[in-house]
Amino acid sequence: MFIDMDGFKQVNDALGHSQGDKLLVLLAERLKMVVRHDFADQIEGADTNVVVARFGGDEFVIFVANSGSGNAAQKLANRILRILADPFQLGSKSVQIGASIGVAFAPDHGDDFRELIRKADVAMYQAKTLGKNRCEFYREALLEAAREAEREENEVREAMARGELELYFQPLLDARTMEICSAEALLRWNHPKRGVLSPCDFFPAIKRSNLTAAIDEWVINSAVSKIAELERAGIPLMIAVNVSPNRLETLEFPSLIRSVIGRWKCSPQLLQIEATEDAAVSNPQVNLRNLGKLTDLGVSIAIDDFGTGYSNLANLIMLPVSRLKIDRSLLKDIEHRPEAYVLVQTIISLANSLGFHSVAEGVETERQMQILQSMGCDVLQGFLFSRPITFEQLKLLHHSFPGRPGRPEFIKNKLTPANRRVAA
Repeated sequence: MFIDMDGFKQVNDALGHSQGDKLLVLLAERLKMVVRHDFADQIEGADTNVVVARFGGDEFVIFVANSGSGNAAQKLANRILRILADPFQLGSKSVQIGASIGVAFAPDHGDDFRELIRKADVAMYQAKTLGKNRCEFYREALLEAAREAEREENEVREAMARGELELYFQPLLDARTMEICSAEALLRWNHPKRGVLSPCDFFPAIKRSNLTAAIDEWVINSAVSKIAELERAGIPLMIAVNVSPNRLETLEFPSLIRSVIGRWKCSPQLLQIEATEDAAVSNPQVNLRNLGKLTDLGVSIAIDDFGTGYSNLANLIMLPVSRLKIDRSLLKDIEHRPEAYVLVQTIISLANSLGFHSVAEGVETERQMQILQSMGCDVLQGFLFSRPITFEQLKLLHHSFPGRPGRPEFIKNKLTPANRRVAA
């Protein structure tokens, strides 16, 4: 059995490595308790035929001899999942994590420890892919999938080294004046054979290869460098950057942003950090501290995909947010279903009441635009106005950007029909 902890990294980042080490000790104790006590009467010779080992990091391996059948392995895995799901007490903090488990059997899947570990590891990754906190048995089809995944991971690493990653930008418009007020930076991969790829095509490979943090930093650095370039050209356009939930919760994240802004010497007011609704409220104390430090720098905060999570509004209103971005899925039925209309109107009214700007993502029809304008939505974004475009195309849309006093994030410039053709 190959066991990888789900959520351990977040605990390590939030509470520090010393607390992470204590958690590893508690995890090991629970695993030993399961195999040496809970199943002692079901595993023959449990004292000598069960081995529990820490494989590395937050990974553990269990070897069970004479387990009998797959049913016994499944029962053991289920018990491990249940006992690891109970909260762990670390000083005054109570933390919860889960586990993904992969199982391989001898002699069917190998006749030495190294081969069994490799096959169980492959099965464990399948458990993570299928949603975590579960157990999967090894199958031959998984090995070929693992080889393909490894090829994809190597490709992503090489793409970073070769400079094939690029930022595209989607303009956002002031709903009242239909002027460009900001843009969202979006990661793209200029693949030499497959063309321009969006993150959904290669994000799983990024995650598997542990490149998320490196790519987050690359995106932030690249976006801020573009902000600085536009500002030097007299185009003070605010650009929003999405960050992963794990990055948002790290202690060093505000320092990273401060360092990047200092390196490129741009106005911090022109950078906006976007975090999903669930990510922003998942760890309120840490995120409130980190986001507060960012706003102290002058950076603004937007909640992305609002309306699709299960956030605690009491936590939400504590966060220093300036924008709520209504998820595109809520706009699909706004023209035809009264309940969809009411839901979007409620979110816009909530944003207005709290002093946030409301942003509608995924606007694709003139009728959607008109409805959102009538509701009092502040900012519009979607294919109706522009698809994501290159930085050079973004600059073509703007020859000058005279600012609007008192509204630094709203930059005056008309997206004319001719410019729309450039954006398309």
